[in-house]
Amino acid sequence: MNRFLIAAGLLSLSTWCLAGERVDLSLEAKADGRVRVEHISGQAVIKGWDKNQVKVFGELDERAEKLVFERDGNEIIVKVKVPQGNWHEWKNAKGDDLQIFVPNQSLLTYDTVNADLRAEGVYGGVELSSVNGEIAVRDIKGRIRIETVNGGIDSAGLNGDIKLSSVNGEIKDKDSQGPEVRYESVNGEVVASSSAPRVKVENVTSEVKLALDKVERLSIQTVSGDASISLTLLDDGEITGSTVSGGVDLTFQKNISARFDLEGHAGGRFTNHLSDDKMEKTKYGPGRWLKFRTGDSPAKVRISTVSGRISLSSK
Repeated sequence: MNRFLIAAGLLSLSTWCLAGERVDLSLEAKADGRVRVEHISGQAVIKGWDKNQVKVFGELDERAEKLVFERDGNEIIVKVKVPQGNWHEWKNAKGDDLQIFVPNQSLLTYDTVNADLRAEGVYGGVELSSVNGEIAVRDIKGRIRIETVNGGIDSAGLNGDIKLSSVNGEIKDKDSQGPEVRYESVNGEVVASSSAPRVKVENVTSEVKLALDKVERLSIQTVSGDASISLTLLDDGEITGSTVSGGVDLTFQKNISARFDLEGHAGGRFTNHLSDDKMEKTKYGPGRWLKFRTGDSPAKVRISTVSGRISLSSK
């Protein structure tokens, strides 16, 4: 990279770098602006810093056409252009190796097909999407949306309105907090700990293990998968859920106080370690239910199952 191109990156609204070149460019940016990153394969490390500047350095894949690095209003765009063709051709490519620094109050959006991403220290929210790459994030705040298809999500220290979604990839979330967290998984295990008061989990043919804190609202939906959840249910809290050919194991705080309403369709099995109340069945047909109360708080637990199982216990 010659000095003229580096200077152009600092002073102009737009600059291009050619394939296979080393990249070392910067653009002034809004402190709370938007940064959009797009590339096909390789890896990217994105970090928030306290400068009103976006800096990109690293190396492009030799088969890339160019790097577009430009400002569009309040948005900075970092995009690796590739030749037209089948993206599967890039699956085994070396790919780009990029390090990107953004103002820490930026809203970061990131899209890739085969690249791995590590991001940290971004406090204006993120929208991260990958097809075959792994996404690892730390210390992210704001509105957080992360989704993968065949890659895993590894997160820690998230704070905000959080949604993590994966198909065929694991979700590992540690010590998240904020008003709400949602986990969506198909064929991928979810292991998480969170202090968010509102939690929603949707699970298909996979296993979910959640360690929650004080919960106001919990929604559980599982199909052909198992969910094991420990929590403290607040006195005005509510749990709703359904399971089809799967299991839900709930472990509450000691001396849990709530109204429990479990219902089974087309069979189902209930295990109650909270009281001496037993499951009841219809005289004819597969219907069954378990209804009882512990304590006198208005908290509610309502879960239904089709050919699944529900277990209730306390710590």
